[in-house]
Amino acid sequence: MITANVLNPLKSRFQAVLCGLLLSLAHVTVAAADNGPGLSVSADRTTVTVGDEIRFSVLVRCPPGYSVLPPEVSGNLGSFLVKSMNSIDRTDKGQKQAERGWTFVLASFTTGRSNIPALTIHCTGPDGRDEPLTSHPLAITVVSVLGPATNVDIRDLKPQMTMKDKWFWLKFSVVILLLAAGGFAFVWWKFLRKRPFEELLAPRVPGLPADQEAIEALDRIIAAGILEKEGVKQYYTLVNEVLRAYFGRRFGFVTLERTSEEILESLSGLYIDRDTVAEAQSFMEESDLVKFAKLVPTGNGIKAFTDRAYGLIHRTRPAPGQAAEAKPGIPGEDGAGS
Repeated sequence: MITANVLNPLKSRFQAVLCGLLLSLAHVTVAAADNGPGLSVSADRTTVTVGDEIRFSVLVRCPPGYSVLPPEVSGNLGSFLVKSMNSIDRTDKGQKQAERGWTFVLASFTTGRSNIPALTIHCTGPDGRDEPLTSHPLAITVVSVLGPATNVDIRDLKPQMTMKDKWFWLKFSVVILLLAAGGFAFVWWKFLRKRPFEELLAPRVPGLPADQEAIEALDRIIAAGILEKEGVKQYYTLVNEVLRAYFGRRFGFVTLERTSEEILESLSGLYIDRDTVAEAQSFMEESDLVKFAKLVPTGNGIKAFTDRAYGLIHRTRPAPGQAAEAKPGIPGEDGAGS
């Protein structure tokens, strides 16, 4: 007959074995034959909250000489989203056992008990024989962030908030006024500011020859003190506009919305000597550098720029009795007048 003193140790051993089985649920090992490969899977925890990350590890231990293929995993493992995957490769110092593994970072957004499905790993031995290893499913419990409440519903909207700032309309009016002032300043800068300059360049007497009209426009720019009032960039811009309009009217081609290179190309196709074309090219290049590259010329440089503008007009003005427009011809031959 078994006494109580004998039963108590047996009961204690049974409880210890049961606890060991429960703790091993999160770590499942698939053993293989002696000296063959073995597969183990584990998770860092078996209960998580919705969206929490789970680190799921797959490890294959095999003798040296085996080749191990990675598991075929797409974007999901069952109901778990695969966020990342890292490989593990190591061999013990005695070269008796090699380890090949993978660590997955998983997440689930569905509450309840779910299984990480079984994985099949294919190992190929030195003799070329395929030895597949299949793990067991691993149970994971996913709980809600709302806790164990049984009657959780979407909350209704809060009532509309009443604004208590008595200065709201004053602030709103100030903002509107500032926006309006900014819009007016932009329109003035973009469009209205150009009108005085356009009037400055407009001919005073209709029907004047192109050279006389250009010289009078340059005289008005200097007399208006544009260099002192508006700065070097605006001065160079206006002088350049006078020369561009003069070349267009003098030689009969359109200069509006054309680049300096295009205007020089048109001049090169006329009966104008090469020195004059080179002088026009140097003039326009300097003007573009001041307008676009923020070049700041010296006082002597500004005077030389102005003198070149007058000089180009005098060098290309029609000779007495010559037609007002030059015809296209071979560049570099007879001058256009002096």
